[in-house]
Amino acid sequence: MITARTKRWLPLTARLAVALLLTLAWWNPVWRSTQSPMNAVIVLDESLSMGDDRVESAWQTVTATLAGLPPGSRYSLIRFGADPVLQANERPVHELAMQPLPPRTEELDATGSNIDAALRLAGRALKGELPEVVLLATDGGETRGDATTLLQHFREAGLPVPFLMPDTADGAGLDAGIDSLEAPSQVPFGAEASVVLNISSNRDGAAV
Repeated sequence: MITARTKRWLPLTARLAVALLLTLAWWNPVWRSTQSPMNAVIVLDESLSMGDDRVESAWQTVTATLAGLPPGSRYSLIRFGADPVLQANERPVHELAMQPLPPRTEELDATGSNIDAALRLAGRALKGELPEVVLLATDGGETRGDATTLLQHFREAGLPVPFLMPDTADGAGLDAGIDSLEAPSQVPFGAEASVVLNISSNRDGAAV
């Protein structure tokens, strides 16, 4: 068990920064009123802090949103945890109606969350041929990368990044991290040594 410490606001700072930039990026309704086919890139957070229920709820919301796109629209799906994977590339949007759950044929490491890398992969999936949008479903927690800088670049380029932040009323997730490590600089071969880890978490709970 890991006990939550008074410094719980620290991991929330990155969440708030990401949420703010995503909220600003959302205010671009052009893509929702277009009559032309679109290229949509779905970026779906499947890290442990999301949980299966949130992932499935996010997927259903995103797919319902894309169902109203004009005929000929395409989608790509990027799933991410510690690193992103390209799950589907330029598929017809109408296929989403037959997928109540996100496809998961690509292996994924769910023990971390790298929104930065996922958005960079999304950028490479953009073709510039059709009106385009990146839809990001995440709880905003990052263990790697710096999504705030990249989101700012997306916004400055005029590319909408609508997002869905699943309900986090039960806490900020199960994010845990090592604050410090104390160990001797050298240990004789075969000798025993003491190592001290200071670990913090957003809340009480089991962590790996």
